[in-house]
Amino acid sequence: MEFDGGRIRTRKTDCGPGVHLEATSWNETKNAIFVSAVSTPSDVDPQPDPPPCFLDRDHVAKIAESMKIKENTGSDADQVDCDADDVGAEQSTSKDDHKPRRLLRTFVSGLDAPREFGQRMRREANRRRFDEAARKAFVGDGLASNWKIQRMHFKDYVAVLHFVHAMSHLFDASVACFGKTEAAWSAYSDWMIRV
Repeated sequence: MEFDGGRIRTRKTDCGPGVHLEATSWNETKNAIFVSAVSTPSDVDPQPDPPPCFLDRDHVAKIAESMKIKENTGSDADQVDCDADDVGAEQSTSKDDHKPRRLLRTFVSGLDAPREFGQRMRREANRRRFDEAARKAFVGDGLASNWKIQRMHFKDYVAVLHFVHAMSHLFDASVACFGKTEAAWSAYSDWMIRV
């Protein structure tokens, strides 16, 4: 399962048609995706190196900026991610054999407080019989409330930090340490490969 927040514009209740915005009008949604998949376990990391797009300076800078805009302003800036063209044509389907094959996907979303939303997630996991799975993972960003939900309701699931969040913070840290220089890019590239 994966859990993250988003932003949605809302208006005052009982005001009738039209936009009657309340305060900044942006509220945080809570969103969880539940995916049942099949894959073959491996004793070694089937993809030890990051995809090439995460070592492309322009692409990484665009992702980091997009994440910053999304977190700071609550805008609906699209999250940039690698698509098949970015990864490169040299990847064949045999290299993708390690990737899980999705069987079923459901979503839970709402404006609930984290405590109540965690309970909704638990109900959906029970409905989907996730606890019977041989392997379980909980993917989230670095927000403390996400990991509180994981500890309260999914403590036997492997906790996984969302890769794009980690990558954008690595890039931001390299720029904070070295400015927008070659040294920053070298540090980011080194850190990305070591992670």
